Amino acid sequence: MARQIGDIKITATIDGVSYYKSEGEYFVRMKGGPSKKQILHSPRFARSRENYHEFGACSQAGAFLRKQLKNMLPASDTKAYQRVTQLMSQIKHYDADSKRGERRVSKGLGHKEGKHLLCNFAFNLASPLNSVLFGQPLVSARQELVLDPKAVIFPEGATRVVIGGTLLDLDFDAKTGGRLDYTQSIVFAGQQTKEVKLSLKGHAEKKSQHFYFLSLCFYAEDGSSFQQGGTDSLGCIAIDPEMPVQKKVPLLGGDVLLLPMGHPVRKRVLLPEEKLFSVKRKAPV
Repeated sequence: MARQIGDIKITATIDGVSYYKSEGEYFVRMKGGPSKKQILHSPRFARSRENYHEFGACSQAGAFLRKQLKNMLPASDTKAYQRVTQLMSQIKHYDADSKRGERRVSKGLGHKEGKHLLCNFAFNLASPLNSVLFGQPLVSARQELVLDPKAVIFPEGATRVVIGGTLLDLDFDAKTGGRLDYTQSIVFAGQQTKEVKLSLKGHAEKKSQHFYFLSLCFYAEDGSSFQQGGTDSLGCIAIDPEMPVQKKVPLLGGDVLLLPMGHPVRKRVLLPEEKLFSVKRKAPV
């Protein structure tokens, strides 16, 4: 393709020549190719119609996800639409149940390979989540986000980080979803050793798939933010995770302690650090 030069740039089709703009630059090319009628009805373009239909579905799925993550995505990423659409297209390939032309993102996310793609996607190219965080954050049986603060890698000049989270309940087919944010925690560089626990601000109903997102916003000593708009680092850390299996253990005094399977049974009062387990009062006999 050829670039337009000179002070005057146009976007039009003149005598079979197309003048157009793409990504801020102006180009020119000869108009050609099949007609719209051929593409829509000719058997020769059956594969093109299949690709077109799936591309439209992936584009809608990407727009739906970006809408649910409103105010969290980097404002400076002008190619977020293309990157997220490409991600949805890759996930769609793992739908092995539907025929070509009807493959869906929702079914691709039902397979571990599709989930892996989303959980490794860099929502911020300048600062991917795995570049500022080593060690996998956990989702507890109570849907808390648990993170070791020593796993955070502070960029040069950052003195503190605000850690937050979001739980999305999404149906990519119906384009419906719910969002609940987590409480936030501030971690100062080199000062905190106790694990960070973020709790949901409300009760999360399970209508569709649950997507857990973790966000990190870094700040300098003078209070200035490293990212102008959105978050510094954002990533999906789990999709419908398998929650720990629990068993009931009777304690002294008639309490019932819920413990993950494999946890040693000890009949005694709870220590402060064990309060992360649920304790319920047993009805008197």
